[in-house]
Order: sequence, then C-alpha cells, then structure tokens
Amino acid sequence: MSTCTTSLRLPDDAKAFIEAQAARNGSSQNSEIVRCIRDRMEKMSQVRRIVESVSDATEVQEGMATTGSEFGDLTPSKPENSSNLEKADAERT
Repeated sequence: MSTCTTSLRLPDDAKAFIEAQAARNGSSQNSEIVRCIRDRMEKMSQVRRIVESVSDATEVQEGMATTGSEFGDLTPSKPENSSNLEKADAERT
C-alpha cells in the first residue's frame, strides 16, 4: 500500500479525541485518523449497498405492477351472498 504525507488542521476537540483514542488503543494518532476514515468509508459502502438493494427491489416491484395483468384481474370480488349481507346490515341499523 502506498502512502502520502499531508498536513491536517483539526479543531481542538477533534485533536483531543484522536489523542485520547490513540492512548486508549496504544496506537499512533495517525493510525487513529486512518481508522476513523476507513470506518467512514465502510459505513458509506454499506449505505450504498443498501440503497442499491432498495432500488433493485423497487424496480422489481414496479415491474410486477406493470406486468400483473398477465395473471388476470386480481381485484377481490364480492362474495355471492353479498347482497344478503348488505340487507342484514341495513336492517340492523
């Protein structure tokens, strides 16, 4: 793995956080900064995969909605005795 050198300006609280993490983990401040960046990269990658999965699922659902007619009319039909049920409901009220 190749590396590069860069200068970095950090707010005081971020610098204190990096120092504390390095002390806690027995590592260098540089390692902690790299770890934070890699953690963020991984999280963004996970989000990207989730968004792609949702997008793919949405496309499948939309495809099913547009091709659903090949299965015939899927709307529920009224039961044969629905007129009797409607009459009974009307009599109760």
